[in-house]
Amino acid sequence: MKAKLASSEVLDIAGRTIVAYVSKFGNIDLDGDMMMHGCYSKSIKERGKNGTNQLFHLSNHRPYPEFILSKPEFEEDSFGLKMTSTILNTNHGDDILKLYENEVITEHSVMFHGLRGKWETKSLEDGKEYTQFNEVKLYEGSTVVWGANPDTPTIEMKSIYKEAFGNDIEKAFSKLSNLQKSIQKGTYTDEMFGILELQTKMLEEFILEEISNLKSIQIVDEAFEPQKEKEMKQDDLIINFLKELKNDLK
Repeated sequence: MKAKLASSEVLDIAGRTIVAYVSKFGNIDLDGDMMMHGCYSKSIKERGKNGTNQLFHLSNHRPYPEFILSKPEFEEDSFGLKMTSTILNTNHGDDILKLYENEVITEHSVMFHGLRGKWETKSLEDGKEYTQFNEVKLYEGSTVVWGANPDTPTIEMKSIYKEAFGNDIEKAFSKLSNLQKSIQKGTYTDEMFGILELQTKMLEEFILEEISNLKSIQIVDEAFEPQKEKEMKQDDLIINFLKELKNDLK
């Protein structure tokens, strides 16, 4: 069983219906896996709405009735696996819609099972190996609210943040700013407020760690350029901005 993150913009929101990509084709992810166009097609046909109707839209991969968001429609195109979901009229469904509307959610994921004989190991020109999935058994697409699962190891969360933001600190700050506004002005359930607060804390820790890494690289660079002007660096501005955000949250 594997879960794959797809960090992408929501394509459309109309009423309670959202359209978003939950998987991308043709790229090698941090696990060294590549999903190929057509890998979900058999599952969509056999397990989708025109088959046994066993494909779900869940909240953070939680297979419990209260976290079922819909029985969505899935389709493949040249970019990836697209999900069209009409969110159920439940308290949790209302929370999820508010997160979409406040642009807090931009991440989705799929849960699937790799089928024997339907994947192969390949190598890049530099000799690095990756796993190519040609056909999988799809179970669900999830709206991923980071931090929603308290049992998720921190190391796994760091890898998810790294995949979503890379070294783009500005993008990470934009995410943090949206979270802050959502907490201050939101009308979520108590459970969702707790989830957002936990997500904010973990994102702050990720940003601080990335800033620390940038400073280490900068120190090495300056050792080779002793005459370089000592002006205020971008990461100093970022640290000051982060302190202001923390004060606002307190």
